[in-house]
Amino acid sequence: MPSSVAYRLPVSGPVVDGWRPPSNPYGAGNRGIDLGTTPGQIVSAVADGTVTFAGQVGGKIWVVVLHGDGVRTTLGPLQDVGVSAGDRVSAGQALGHALGTSIHLGARIGDEYIDPTLLFAQGSLRLIPTRSG
Repeated sequence: MPSSVAYRLPVSGPVVDGWRPPSNPYGAGNRGIDLGTTPGQIVSAVADGTVTFAGQVGGKIWVVVLHGDGVRTTLGPLQDVGVSAGDRVSAGQALGHALGTSIHLGARIGDEYIDPTLLFAQGSLRLIPTRSG
């Protein structure tokens, strides 16, 4: 995976649901990670890039940013958005505010989803246990 871009977490919350790739293109899983937030918390760009989409999907607001190494990151759902498609953003720049108690961070190279934790320096993610059952 290209590594010329410095990535940072979009919020300071812990990982509340981890990467679980589906067994087939339409299968269940988590094609990213979910980070704990407080409703209204600022959600920031994970790295420099260009916004390729900012708007509603399924009634919820999402932002997609293409980074210089070819990775596309997706963040949402957001309660509002402060950027538009075509805008250049910098790492740490506010994109909008968290809608609820978690946001989803997805990452893709081309059409292939990748584990977003691979973008961050080891030790920068904080995991919390989840209940099963």
